[in-house]
Parts: sequence; C-alpha cells; structure tokens
Amino acid sequence: MEIPNESYNEINSMLSSGTIDVSVDKINELNIILNDHDCGNAFFKNLCDKLSEKGIVFQTSVKDDNIMQENATIVTLDQQNVTGENIELIGPCKYTNQNDSAALLKAFEVVFKKRGITVDCLAGIGQYQSLDNGNVIYTSVPSDTEKKTFANNSQITVSFGTLDLDYSIDMIVGDLIEVFGRYQYFLENEKDNSLIEEKIPDKTLNDYDNHYIFPDKIAKATAFNPEVDVRIKQSFHKSM
Repeated sequence: MEIPNESYNEINSMLSSGTIDVSVDKINELNIILNDHDCGNAFFKNLCDKLSEKGIVFQTSVKDDNIMQENATIVTLDQQNVTGENIELIGPCKYTNQNDSAALLKAFEVVFKKRGITVDCLAGIGQYQSLDNGNVIYTSVPSDTEKKTFANNSQITVSFGTLDLDYSIDMIVGDLIEVFGRYQYFLENEKDNSLIEEKIPDKTLNDYDNHYIFPDKIAKATAFNPEVDVRIKQSFHKSM
C-alpha cells in the first residue's frame, strides 16, 4: 500500500526529532576494515581493542595491505596529512552510484561536527598538475585507499590532525560506532539508487574546490540529521 505524501512527511518529521535504533549485529554486517595508514601504533591498537570490547567486528589492514576485498566498508585512519586541529575526510574522486562512500563521509561529518571539530569532506586529494601546454592546474587525485581497493567498495580516509587532548580514545571509539550506526541506518532505510555518476571537473588554481557537494538524498536524510540521536543496541537487546 502506498503511503500518502502527507503521512510519510508526518512520520519522517516525528522520527527526525527523536531517536533511531541500530543493532551491533547490523553494524557487523558492514564488513568493516580499519586500515592503519601512518597512525601511531599505540593509537591504532588501543582504538581497535576498545572497538572489539564494544562488540564491533572488523578486520585490520596496514597501509592498504588487506583492502582488496569485495563488499567492504573501508575506514583508513591517518595521522600525517593534517597538522592542525581539524579533520579531513577524503572520499573517492567522483560521485558514483557504484558505492556509498558519500553517505559514509556524511556520517563522519555529522558526528565529528557534533563534537565541535572542524571537518573538511574532500573528493580525492588536491594536487598540483602540469599540463602539456605548460599550464598548471590544481586537481584531485585518488587516495591510496581508493587506488588499492575495488571501485564498488565504500571507503574513506580519516586524516586526524593534532587532536585536542580532551578527545580521548574512548570518545573516538564512541564516535566511530555512532558513524557506523548512522551509515547502516541510511543503507537499510533511506538509500535508493538515484545517485548518478558525476566526474568532478578540473578547475583553475583560483577556483578549484574539491569539497563534496552532497545530494539532497544524503544531506536531508534522517540518519544524518544531527538532532536525531542514535541508540546502539547490543545483542540480546542490551543498550550501549
């Protein structure tokens, strides 16, 4: 039975002002791979240990050595690219309906901004490039993760800068779990296949900007509404 638009909007409005529930079991269906790309060994190990304690199932990779897998959600963690207190979220060079990387970026953006962190969502890595005619452009190139995994995998590189001393490993772990919860909720409840492939055009040095412009389907999704809380349910219906 088709739900009238008025009823749908009313239901969506009610939900958007409340809480969404996501189970750990559902998160563990994402086939998460945490990829250590120039992180401190202690930082990465502590983060993985605490995620495991929360019941999150994942594989690990070091400098992209275990990311050539099908149907994976790859989160590369980096502590070298950014020197300030902001965080860069680097996704694929182009939007595509082959994967859900844009939704994964949006989930990270929402959660980190709620924490008060300055976030940049970028389509690939900005880089100077010389053309045959002698001109120089500033364009976008794939991250190491994008180059070394399948195109239909969801993937993101999270480049931490100089983290605030108050931003503890426990907080980061909690934020990662919320990200996975929002992302999984979107995939199961709000995703459709309407996103079209769009190559981000090269621009001049003065006007080039490789920040993601999220389609309305993602930008306005309930899963990515910062006013909506996420409640993570453990197995046996225990709340985290």
